[in-house]
Amino acid sequence: MLPLNSRGFTLVELLITIAIAAILLSAGVPAFSDFIRNNRLQSAAAGIVADLTAARTEAARTYLSVFVCPSTAGTGCDGTDWNTGRIVYADANGNGMVEPGEIIRWSAPLDTGLAATATGFSTLIAFRPTGAASAAGSIDVCDGRSGPHGRRVDLNAAGRISLRQVSCP
Repeated sequence: MLPLNSRGFTLVELLITIAIAAILLSAGVPAFSDFIRNNRLQSAAAGIVADLTAARTEAARTYLSVFVCPSTAGTGCDGTDWNTGRIVYADANGNGMVEPGEIIRWSAPLDTGLAATATGFSTLIAFRPTGAASAAGSIDVCDGRSGPHGRRVDLNAAGRISLRQVSCP
């Protein structure tokens, strides 16, 4: 016979503890999944903001026209799809073409499952030497969910960049 002061769990206590843990995990895992998806959206939108901010800052710093455009390989503007990656380049010689020495930064393509859609500008975002943008527009970043889960990067004609939440279709 065991002494009365021995410690431990009975099988019933262990099973009840496991059942409670399973219930708590089943409630927490979907919320954690949404947290991860929201974080991916925020990160992608923040990357776009970083590229636009770098372009505006470089335009004001060097007093050159600086551009942001879609780029798959990071060597030139080669498409209209903002999901494939982006480059920021300063047109030092004013010829309107991307040259290897003019590239400031390249951003990798968006994660799979994310989609970026531009409105107001299609293939090129330009910043004048004053820091003003040549056109106003926005880029929406959404994933497969509908509702208020997306992020919108707004750019006004003065070059102001903002980030906000938006509903996805």
